[in-house]
Order: sequence, then structure tokens, then C-alpha cells
Amino acid sequence: MAKDIEATGAPLLPEPFYVPEGYVLDHGLIQIQNTPLPNTPEYEKLWGELKERSLKSDEEAGLFYKIVPWSEPASTVLEYRKGERLLRMIAFARTKGSAVQVPSKQAVKLTVKGKEMILSSTSAEDSRKLSWLSESETVFYMISDDPKDPLSEEEFIQIAEGMIREEVK
Repeated sequence: MAKDIEATGAPLLPEPFYVPEGYVLDHGLIQIQNTPLPNTPEYEKLWGELKERSLKSDEEAGLFYKIVPWSEPASTVLEYRKGERLLRMIAFARTKGSAVQVPSKQAVKLTVKGKEMILSSTSAEDSRKLSWLSESETVFYMISDDPKDPLSEEEFIQIAEGMIREEVK
């Protein structure tokens, strides 16, 4: 995955030094920007092409697709599992200075290795998220737990401490 991150320019997501007992790496992936974006001329053109193919087809329940060219990477994801429980770590690519919103009903500010972070949740039934910006502000990191196996605040901190690396200026 490290080769794919480098080749595509996806945001670096360091594998943490610590994960809670029982969690093992399940998979990682690089997500690209959704392009073409809905309600744009490029999207409407693609929609028209696919619609035309379906109308001309003899297939009763055909599925039509078109491979679109690679776009900018949007995020890098690592998912860890413990049975049916999921622990997710994401690095979102962002433009420096762009707004970052952390939707929450409950939020607590934490400082981990000198970085200000937000531990938040939208409800008791949802996963909690620990979020922070890179020093360069071009990557937004998020760790989310599983509401069926919630992490302690200390476990969130331990995971984040192991993901923070010295940044090259």
C-alpha cells in the first residue's frame, strides 16, 4: 500500500504503533475524488452516454459502466477488525486553509504530542471520532471506534500518539 500511496500522491496514513488488543489489520484502500461530480457538465455527459447505451441494448436488465480516468486522491483508509468490530483510520487530503467540520453533539479538546485534537460523537449510538490536522494542514486525520466496542479516551490517545510523525517542513 505504501507504493500505491507514493505513486498516486494519496495522503500518507502512518500505521499506528498501537492498536487495542484483539484488533488486526483487515485492509487498506485509497479513495479518489468522486469525479465527475453530480450536476456538472462532465457528469451529465457521462450520464447521457450510459443512458443511450442502455436504450440501445437488447439486454433486459443490463448494467452499463464506463471506466473514468484516475482523479485526485481523496483519502487513505486503514481498517482494523476484532470479530465484527471495526476500528477505522482515515487521512483526508485537503487544500490548506479550507474549512474542516467535525459534526458532533459532544466534543472534547485533547492535546496529544503538542497537537490539538477533537474527540467527538454525534450520538451515543454512533462511533466516536478523534480528529486533527497535520502541521502543514494538508491532511485531516480521523480515528473512529465501533459503538459496540468503544475505545477509552486513553486508547484513542495511544493510537494517535503512534500515528504522529515528525513532518518535513
